[in-house]
Amino acid sequence: MPSPPDTIVLTLREAGRLALEREPGLQADRQGAAIARGEYRQSRLDGLNPAIDFQQYETGALGGTQAYTVGLSLELPWAGQRGLRIAAARAGMERANATTADAVRLAEATVSLAFFGAVAAERRLQLAEQMAAASQRFFDLTRIQLREGEISALEANLTDIEFGRSRARLLAARRDATAALLELRRLIGVSSVTPIRLVDAAWSAPTAVPSTKTP
Repeated sequence: MPSPPDTIVLTLREAGRLALEREPGLQADRQGAAIARGEYRQSRLDGLNPAIDFQQYETGALGGTQAYTVGLSLELPWAGQRGLRIAAARAGMERANATTADAVRLAEATVSLAFFGAVAAERRLQLAEQMAAASQRFFDLTRIQLREGEISALEANLTDIEFGRSRARLLAARRDATAALLELRRLIGVSSVTPIRLVDAAWSAPTAVPSTKTP
């Protein structure tokens, strides 16, 4: 069955991509790494770029000949100072790059756990729905059998208890699936009103996850 046009087909790879794009902390780390790389490049240029000074003045009386001077200056760092600046900038760049790499790995691991958690929760919900439907049919059958005297009230009560348990398991599975999906949506920045379809290669069929929007 085709998905609605606004449905997001979500694979693990796509979930990872969205999480890396929309994680604010990771964006800040990447910006910090870019700044550190710029500072490192600048440290290698300090002391190598000469400054040009251009001046214009008149010689002689008012309205005399125009004269120009051009000066070239180069700031020479103290002995070893440039090397220290470059080393410090390189260390800062490496720290920033390592911080960003760690943040990327953490974001990928977090969204992977959330993705597989949502898929597993949906599978458990589907199983709970099937079991609840079977329990409902068995419950209806025992009601008929009890009216016709084919089973005792005790047997019917046991069926009632199991039916109640199946309903409780179904409600718990729904809560778990909702919580798992909300966590995944939070990580990838997808609102609760946007339907998504989880596609996991480990399962033979995709898991359709409707939105929480009221019709």
